[in-house]
Amino acid sequence: MMISALSLLLYYLMINFSHGLNPPYGQLKVVGTQLTDSMGNAVQLRGMHIFTANWMPEFWNAETVNAIKCYWNSNVIRAALGVTEAGDQHLSVALLFFANISKIYGSHPNILYEIWNEPAQTNWTYIKEISVQVIDVIRENDPNNVIIAGTPYYDSKLELLTTPINRSHLMYASHFYAESAGQDRINVSIETIHRGFPIFVTEYGTVDKWGNGSVDYASSNRWWQFMDAYNVSYVNFCIGDKTETADALIHGTNASDVSNYYKWTESGRLVNTKYQSTNQGVSCTGEHYTPTPASTSPCPYPWVQSTVNPKKCYRFINEGQFQVFASYNCNQLWVNSTLVSLGSAFENSELSSLASKYTQPCFNNYHIGLIDLNANGVWTWRDGNPSSFRNWDSAQLSRTARRVSNVIAPQLTKIEPVYCLQNHKLLRIQIVDITKFQHAMESYVVHNAVNFEPVDFDIVDWSTNEVLLKAQLFAEELVILEGQRRLMSVILADQESPFIAKIRHPVTGIKIFEIADSDDSDRWHIVGCVEETNKCQISTRSSIWRRLLMSCGFIYLPQWWTFRQNSKFLGQVYPNNNMCSENSMAVEFSENSDTEMRLLIVCFGLVQMIRKGYPQIFHIIQEYQQRRAHS
Repeated sequence: MMISALSLLLYYLMINFSHGLNPPYGQLKVVGTQLTDSMGNAVQLRGMHIFTANWMPEFWNAETVNAIKCYWNSNVIRAALGVTEAGDQHLSVALLFFANISKIYGSHPNILYEIWNEPAQTNWTYIKEISVQVIDVIRENDPNNVIIAGTPYYDSKLELLTTPINRSHLMYASHFYAESAGQDRINVSIETIHRGFPIFVTEYGTVDKWGNGSVDYASSNRWWQFMDAYNVSYVNFCIGDKTETADALIHGTNASDVSNYYKWTESGRLVNTKYQSTNQGVSCTGEHYTPTPASTSPCPYPWVQSTVNPKKCYRFINEGQFQVFASYNCNQLWVNSTLVSLGSAFENSELSSLASKYTQPCFNNYHIGLIDLNANGVWTWRDGNPSSFRNWDSAQLSRTARRVSNVIAPQLTKIEPVYCLQNHKLLRIQIVDITKFQHAMESYVVHNAVNFEPVDFDIVDWSTNEVLLKAQLFAEELVILEGQRRLMSVILADQESPFIAKIRHPVTGIKIFEIADSDDSDRWHIVGCVEETNKCQISTRSSIWRRLLMSCGFIYLPQWWTFRQNSKFLGQVYPNNNMCSENSMAVEFSENSDTEMRLLIVCFGLVQMIRKGYPQIFHIIQEYQQRRAHS
């Protein structure tokens, strides 16, 4: 996970140590691709990362270490230090630090050095050259303890490891976040091991790569299965109380809460359950938390086993959703998971009891399993027993199920956060394939204006060309995507309309925002349609210099647009086009803009790129829509 300032440090300093006065494995070493004990037996470490001391020093104490050992059944702790909070390259300081730390602690057999956290570079030769300098400084004082080297592109591109570093007892760091790392990343990890590189997962999370989003149970379990099968050690991120879902503790906790089950997040409880199911070689005296072993229950945390039907596991989500949306989300929670469908009055009673315990009071309506066999309005449970309840809602989903609908939740009228935009300042919007774009226009003409092939756009980081978002332009709408997730759909208005675009929720279709023209021809507003709020004002800028360039064919548009809320600058959009590059649009954010505003600025950039940068395709869309309206 990229951590704002610290991700820019050349040396993001960490020491990993399996704690205890008498470490159970003795002197750790590396044999082949395996971490081993002093006798050469394969060893697997599992543990927790304590959040960086620069920002959360309150967790850096013996109480936290003891709780991680005894309440989290962990045999390794990753302790992260940064040279400065601001982040910079500090090779000379790093050399001094590792020389000093290895001189003081090098005689302890249970220390591991991780010398470079998440190098942003992709050049493995460069990373090796820097790493060797630090390794050699450590080896002057400590010839035996394990050293973990950083790997290309934030410890995520193991495939770029071409040649090993020629030093002893060395491993290579790997980082993953389950929701963002699929089976392909696991396959690369396995291939890397087979190529002779011993890997150590010094940081992983159960959520997405930004440290947020939902806990991905299925992907987390796939990664655990792989790592356990190959004896790969791993450390979870993290013991901390930020508001991110990756954190193991809820916000507002402290060191005394690390041992308190009720202060753990959903991710923390999942990781703890996993660790408690393993033999870590940890010995503790006194009281410590021991949950029911996972093997005694078929239901993974936080699913709850049914007593009426032990083959069923329930999970409660405190969120109002449409049935179709809820069904899709439910399918993502676990393999073969579906919305609850109750087959008997006994299951109904059990669900009511469980729901009162696990849900908020306002969410008291559920998908149930009645059936109307004779289509005469007489509903029974699927087991054939009659239902005594008759006051059903008139709405009916099907002959096999009824549901009393909840009121639309507020989140279904708002844009979901897009965290990937928050760590980038300058983006570029570009057409993926200009030849495909040209073919789309030709195809439209060939097929007598009745067929429109979608056009694909990429929204990329300006400096790295990393694809952050995608967009697809259809005749009916413009869809913005994060991976496979629809973020919003945009309806392009015609030239005569006072609105140049209408932004709709991707699931409900509710209109959330409109980009509206004002009385001043050089100004627009982004207007909130649900809360009746004015998000921002957009001003058009131009210059004589740009107009001259335009007349010479260097640039297709002499204007750029500035976004402000009251007097606060939020960002700007401007064209990037000359004779040496394709038409594209630059999007620049200020630090004042939140994730929703950034997505709206990107949306505006896409709309103006289509309307102004590619007027021919905009005219085609207008004509297509008019033909459909008349037909």
